[in-house]
Amino acid sequence: MAAFWYFDNEQYTWGDFQIDSDVQCIPSGKFQWGFSSEACLVFFCLNVLWATGTFSVWVHMNRKSELCQKGRQLGKYRAVVDLAEAIRYDLGNDICAYSEKELDRELAKLSGVKYGVSYMDSICHIELSSKADSEALKLRYGDVYGRGQKRVWP
Repeated sequence: MAAFWYFDNEQYTWGDFQIDSDVQCIPSGKFQWGFSSEACLVFFCLNVLWATGTFSVWVHMNRKSELCQKGRQLGKYRAVVDLAEAIRYDLGNDICAYSEKELDRELAKLSGVKYGVSYMDSICHIELSSKADSEALKLRYGDVYGRGQKRVWP
């Protein structure tokens, strides 16, 4: 099945466009648009590389992370609670009174955050904090993490 193109009520085939002397670009006064298949190929390849890299980092973190190895999966609510707790620790209990600009300004003054373990009254507490004195994250099987008596990990 051959492809046909129509222009000014005349039919053209692919062979008509192969003869250089028969093909001319004539301005018609109308806007014509298009896209480059080469540019699409480049963007597609870059997108595949980015997606592969992102997926690789995600797999690596889920296999090598101290938290994941001990069974603490980071979901959307766990991440929000950890971050809110870190902000409350650094800015105090009255963070509800801060405006968006004030929060942005105060949080920009802080250094990065990291997970750590602190010990209060023989209870281990996993925290996300910007304080430098928190112990490095090293979880132990069988320890109680949090205020409740539930054992988080076997």
